[in-house]
Amino acid sequence: MKKISLFLISVMLLSGMAIAQNRPDKNRENLSPEVRAEKMTERMSKELSLNDEQKQQVKEINLVYINEMRAGKKDQKQLHKACVKSCDKMSEAGKVKMRRMDKAEIQKTHKFMNAARESRDLKLSQVLNKEQFAKYEQNREERKVQKKND
Repeated sequence: MKKISLFLISVMLLSGMAIAQNRPDKNRENLSPEVRAEKMTERMSKELSLNDEQKQQVKEINLVYINEMRAGKKDQKQLHKACVKSCDKMSEAGKVKMRRMDKAEIQKTHKFMNAARESRDLKLSQVLNKEQFAKYEQNREERKVQKKND
């Protein structure tokens, strides 16, 4: 009896872990930019009560933003791969120098991505009315806090 109950508990725990790994929000990188922009726009439309004209403008803004962010992330991934390949063959002093360069490139990428985010916010502020934009900023801050807690 004890063996059966232990087996059932083990199966339940393993299935719970398997389900937790298939979170849909973790697979968003696999979606095309157009699909991601559409999903972002639909979420924003529900949250902010956008009209049809605003939806179209917001979708275009989101698509540009997603493409810019992807470019920044792609550059950062390429830099990381190059660093990993070259670090194996370097002396310790060379590795330290490469890490400093890597940090500088990461900071450059972060600045680029922050500029893209600010540009998107500026464009959205021109499309949304004051109440909608305030709600957008509030929702963004709530998601930021939620992301830190996850």
